[in-house]
Amino acid sequence: MLAVCGVFTATAQTGVVDGVAAYVNEEIITVGEVLQALEVVAGPYRQQYTGPTLQQKLQDAYEEILQSLIDRRLVVQAFERDPKVDHQRMERLVEMRVQELIRERFDGDRQRLLEALAKQHQSLEDVRRMQREQLIVQFMTSREVESRVLISPEEVRRAYAAAPEKYGVPERVRLRGIVIGGGADAEQQQARRRLAEDVHRQLLGGADFAELARKFSDDPRARTGGDWGWVEPRDLQPVLAQALNNLAPGGLTGVIAVRDDFYILKVEEREAARTRPFDEVRGEIEAALRRQESQRIYDGWIDRLRRKAYIHVVKSALP
Repeated sequence: MLAVCGVFTATAQTGVVDGVAAYVNEEIITVGEVLQALEVVAGPYRQQYTGPTLQQKLQDAYEEILQSLIDRRLVVQAFERDPKVDHQRMERLVEMRVQELIRERFDGDRQRLLEALAKQHQSLEDVRRMQREQLIVQFMTSREVESRVLISPEEVRRAYAAAPEKYGVPERVRLRGIVIGGGADAEQQQARRRLAEDVHRQLLGGADFAELARKFSDDPRARTGGDWGWVEPRDLQPVLAQALNNLAPGGLTGVIAVRDDFYILKVEEREAARTRPFDEVRGEIEAALRRQESQRIYDGWIDRLRRKAYIHVVKSALP
């Protein structure tokens, strides 16, 4: 909800009318406004996709941005019509925000700001309009949505009781590992296995695991003594996870063949799977419930604004 509105706060409008994308009551949204906002996401899309897939991604983003701009325009119009809001105070806040922008980004040099805007074919009025819309959206969202969100302690506890599995912590182990890479042919492969078995015998005889890892392991973590840190067994290769079953701290696996490589693992510590207690996750649950309720209230608010407005989409496709 709020993130969708925030996407457009970093992009000033040029004011160039190059076709109407939509009518929103007495105002219009131009195709240029939508395309300018689209550039925020177009770059990453062009790096990930090509051809028809790219075109579809851009088309979907265009339509979503157009709808968000319509919603944004409705919120600003609702503010303008509201006799209860302090419009003069909002103008003072806008001017303060602009001055803050000049201080933070241009060391207080207004001329530098104007020169930077000119290079982008924008004006100071574009900046004021952008900042004004951002402040209005923040104010109206706070008043119409955030102030209406009420989550009781009972709701939080009910959510925990209804799905305790969501707050489970899986089993994890702190591991050290030695990996002996396989050979290029059968003869070398046998030699590498014999090396792994010799290392294993040394470990059973009391040799230091970290020292042998630094000396023999082909794993990138060899330089840290083969320290793999905390690992969830479910994230390991099944054959490795199975070898760790019921292995107590200090326990050592045998030599485990995985494809052409040979592994030796040592369990440093082990933590059993558990369910996080309510007090530990209370804040997390409340935050999630607040997000859900905020979205519900926001959607209802925007729906009411839309039903009262005249909205006509002229161009919902990329030009």
